[in-house]
Amino acid sequence: FSRKAAVSQRRLSVVQAHESFFPKWLGTTSISAYLAWSASYVADGSISLGQVLATIRVFSEISEKLTEVFELLMKIAGGVGPLQKLTEIINKESDLESRKELS
Repeated sequence: FSRKAAVSQRRLSVVQAHESFFPKWLGTTSISAYLAWSASYVADGSISLGQVLATIRVFSEISEKLTEVFELLMKIAGGVGPLQKLTEIINKESDLESRKELS
């Protein structure tokens, strides 16, 4: 039993690590793709290096904000299970009537 629990815990840790890094990887990938796309335009003078750097900064800030939103959504999603269990417990039938008859 403890070996299965350890394996499950390890898998959970891997999933949580992937969840926490996903928005950061997405931002880095977007910035890298934009940099690769814009390099030829900077080389031929169609756009300036300053424009590219400013756009990368905007991508970086958007990525940071999306990371914060993603983390909040993960916290909200983590609270759904306990909230469902609490709702189930509160909505269960009580034995109040039978106890009332006994007293």
